[in-house]
This record gives sequence, structure tokens and C-alpha cells, in this order.
Amino acid sequence: MIVAGNQTISPLANGATFTGVAAYVGDRASVSIALRADQRCAAYMEFSPDTENWDSSLMYRVEANVNEVHRLTVTRAYFRVRVVNDSGADQTVLRVQTLAGEVSHLSSPLNSSIQADADAAVSRTFGEEFMAARGLLSDVQIINKFGRNSDVDTGTVPEDVWNGGSTYAGFPTGAPEEFQVFSSSASDVGVLTFTYLASDTSTAYSTGTVTLNGTTPVNTGVTGYRMHAANYSSGSATTFNVGTITLRHRTTTANVFCVMPVGRSQTNICAYTVPAGSTAYIRRLFCRMIGSATGQVDGSVWVRTLNGSPRLRRPFTAGTSAPFEEYPYGGLVIQAGADITVRISSASANNLDIIAGFDIVLVKD
Repeated sequence: MIVAGNQTISPLANGATFTGVAAYVGDRASVSIALRADQRCAAYMEFSPDTENWDSSLMYRVEANVNEVHRLTVTRAYFRVRVVNDSGADQTVLRVQTLAGEVSHLSSPLNSSIQADADAAVSRTFGEEFMAARGLLSDVQIINKFGRNSDVDTGTVPEDVWNGGSTYAGFPTGAPEEFQVFSSSASDVGVLTFTYLASDTSTAYSTGTVTLNGTTPVNTGVTGYRMHAANYSSGSATTFNVGTITLRHRTTTANVFCVMPVGRSQTNICAYTVPAGSTAYIRRLFCRMIGSATGQVDGSVWVRTLNGSPRLRRPFTAGTSAPFEEYPYGGLVIQAGADITVRISSASANNLDIIAGFDIVLVKD
């Protein structure tokens, strides 16, 4: 793993850096290295797709005469170790050794070698979730959806968990239209940023921005089919949106995608459409009640496939003292183009404040 020529015979001065030669690891599932230093230093273990663009987010510090073994899942084709002497003194030395026995001195060698059983000291593994969140897996993405419906009543169900109340109005079956936005307050003249799907054949969400003009509807100039989320910037470091902000279709105004409550500057919409060319795996579901001493709701995951009919999946019950949370084994599989939301079908009382959501691993087909 550590290739010939990846060494220096000079001790590192304080503040100095030594960078090892890149090694090709694209044919491996993981790499394991052992570290030992005679003074404090920072060792950066980095991956790169091309030996030019390095991810320095993985950093470990090793203290004097401490053996550590680190196992890292291979995320790119090339791997290297970079050492920085931050001990405040000269003469830092570091020894790097693979468990297979290949050795490189990243400065002058230590008097003792690292034993093959040094992995008893420390072992760290970075899994798929961390790498996907860091954007290190090109075909995998993590989607976190969170919604809130602050007023669910016994006589208004079914209702979906989003800021607009009632059932979600952002899953139209017609053609894409231009988006339009307005506020209930003339004071809202900041910038709204929104994430949308252009059409049912779009393979990824896009981002658009629009400057509000208070209560006057503003056409965004963006044509779209679905909406993921939106956030608002007032231009002030302390001010949120003063009015309720609504984002809808310009022509078919009943197609409401986002409703942002006063003082939030962020939508809370438990609704998502899987882009074309991808499959979604729901790995976590949750629903809970807030601000109520008593109450209970029944609900399900509402799913409608592209050009198909809706169905209710994964029924649940959530109460004030018994919140619902589930991790479907292997993930609940949702096909490309499908619409997803959490629907409340019954409520035991009025004015129930419900939050719900789901976490998705989105995989390109």
C-alpha cells in the first residue's frame, strides 16, 4: 500500500509537513494502517480519484509511543498519508505500516517496530452512511425529510404532515408549470431559495432563487413539476419571514408546493418525489406529537407510483407518550418517479401538533 520512495530520512521540524506518495487502492474494499510517533503530530489519511483532488476530512492525532490501527473503507482510487508536526518542537518521527507488513518511514525510523497485533489498540471503521453524507459515494445520497402539521383535528383528517394543512397539494398530475411565490406580509422582500424537479424525467433536483415583492405574486421564471424544500433569507442577521410565504404553480394556483409559516424561514414538508433513474430506500420512519398532554393519531406512508394509483403503506399509531419510530429492515423500497408523504388518517382530539418524517438512502439505478 505504501509504495517505494514514500519516505524521508530527515526529522520533521516544528510546523513542517511530509506528504507520502499516493498508492493505488481502487482494487481494495478497505485499507488498514498502523501509526506510531515519538511526539505529537497530525496524520491526515486522504483519498483521491485522481491524485490531485484530496479529501482531508479524515484526521487523527497520535501521541508519543502510541500504537494505533485505522481501518478505512476505500472511497476513491488513490490513498496517501500526510503528516504535520504540530508538537511545538522539532524531531517528530512517524512510522507507517500496513498490517500486511509493507513499511514506509514518513521521517526517520523509530527504534521499535509496530507489531502485527497492534490493532488491539484502536480500530475505526467509516461506513456507507458517513461516506454518503460526505458526498464520497457518487451513486448514493442521503435524503432527510421532516414535516410539521400544527393543527390536526378529528373532523379534518386525512391530513398530511406539512405546513399547508389538509392533504399535500404539491403532487399534481398535470404538466410542469412556472412557479410563483408571494407572502402574506408586505415586509417580506428577501430571497427565497427552492429545490425542485423540472419534470418527471429529471434525474436530479435543481435549485432556483427568487426575490419576493411582499404580497404581490412574483413569477419565478422557473418551470417545475415537484418541490423538495425552500428557505428564506430576509437580508438581516436577526429577521425571519414576517408573513406566511406560499410557493405554487402560476396557472394552476391550487398546486401549492410550499407554505412557510411566519418566523420560520424554512419549510417543513414531509413530502418527496423520487427522481427518475433512482430508487429510494426508506431506512427510518418517525411520527410524534408535540405540545399536547394527551392525544393519539393513526397514519401510514402514502405512496403513489409514477402514473399509478396511491396506496397506504406501513400503518402506525403515535401518541403523546408513545411516539412512533421504525427502521424497516433493508429499507422500504420506493421506485423512481414515486411520490411519498406521511398521511394522518385519524386523530383522537382536535388541535394536535404533529411532526413526522423519513430518512432515505437514494441510489442511482
